[in-house]
Amino acid sequence: MNNILKIWFRIDQKIRFLLVGGYNTIFSFLLFCLLEFLFRDYFHYLVILFLSHIISVLNSFLNFRFFVFRSKGHIFSEYIRINIVYLGYYISNALLLYLLQDLFHIHILVSQFICTCILMVATYFAHKHFSFKK
Repeated sequence: MNNILKIWFRIDQKIRFLLVGGYNTIFSFLLFCLLEFLFRDYFHYLVILFLSHIISVLNSFLNFRFFVFRSKGHIFSEYIRINIVYLGYYISNALLLYLLQDLFHIHILVSQFICTCILMVATYFAHKHFSFKK
């Protein structure tokens, strides 16, 4: 296992972010799809977005902290900072999702996919320069 981690951490940080961020993005999108499928008859899509957001942020935090930025900072303060970044992400996602879903009538899963792609790029810079700033 140590050899795998040594190889992993030789990879440039931006590439690691891209790989881990790709995983996190897929995880978040599939989680939203699953929750939408299971709970669409019971909850509004924005409630489902909120539930998937809470789980996805914890997943992303752990992955970025340990596999991208190798942070040794205070875990609680980093968790607060990543939640600040993802609060902006969540608000932007909710607004875009509302526009695509309610105004343009694009299928909910297609709408969420578009939102995810648009917002993904900004998170690298926010995490690097704010969430896990040394």
